[in-house]
Amino acid sequence: MSSGTEHVIPADSSDSFVYPVIAVGSLGGSGTRVIAQLLNMLGIFMGDNLNQSNDNLLFTLLFKDPLWFASATWSQIQYRFMLFEKITKGHKLNRSELVNSIKVFLRSKHISVAMGLRIIFSNQFKLAPGRTNTWGWKEPNTQLFIEHLPRCFTALKYIQVVRHGLDMAYSSNRQQLQNWGYLFGLSNSDESTESSVLQLEYWIRSNKYVIEQGRQLLGDDFYLLNYDRLCQYPEQELRALVAFLGITPSPELWQKLIDQIQISPSTNRYRQHDLSVFSNEQLNYVQSLGFSIEH
Repeated sequence: MSSGTEHVIPADSSDSFVYPVIAVGSLGGSGTRVIAQLLNMLGIFMGDNLNQSNDNLLFTLLFKDPLWFASATWSQIQYRFMLFEKITKGHKLNRSELVNSIKVFLRSKHISVAMGLRIIFSNQFKLAPGRTNTWGWKEPNTQLFIEHLPRCFTALKYIQVVRHGLDMAYSSNRQQLQNWGYLFGLSNSDESTESSVLQLEYWIRSNKYVIEQGRQLLGDDFYLLNYDRLCQYPEQELRALVAFLGITPSPELWQKLIDQIQISPSTNRYRQHDLSVFSNEQLNYVQSLGFSIEH
């Protein structure tokens, strides 16, 4: 999208968002549905328009657009995050903002204009007792915006959910590889390389990018959540997560949170495959993030 097709906020603008925000990103299929459910139960408003995976459809509508992102300026990205917050909180859009939102809906391949308009007018920011003004969202593609988030939100905590790379290599969810592989020098149409190898390489390169940028830009407000460890040691890992969020759940809520965490049926699916297709470098990186490899 060329500059001028939608209104922008000047790149040197000092305007920023002031409310606490929790953002969750990952490679699709990493278990983020459960994480979003946990956050919602902890009193964090995660949006009104969610799909079965608890993805925030407003984020999908505004940001899951590789062609737009490829040429978008910082000001255009910031403008969409402004719309995202304003719509999420049920604030009325001015005429210019409404027109620009409709333009986004028209080019979306994921959500119809009618659904987009319903999203605009249905969101109502719900404040939870004791968690005034805390809100957030979960949408795997959020990870592609890790560099932009700290510039948009002054009180941001980011959670990167990572699931075993070899299990993800054999996931049927290849949308991010198809949509964003170009950002990491990868092509889903490369017929010379096995698809599972490409998927693992995307997992590696995208996580390297997010972890490096997250730690550098966010410091202690960046959290790397190992989904497999959460399922294996729910109480231990959940304690670490709520400590990161600064929330102390009641004993009654604690048990309900634990009950939400279950091992996925697709865990360890990689054991059914020949791992010789992967390079030692790829396997070593999987292990470096705390995942064991059992043949």
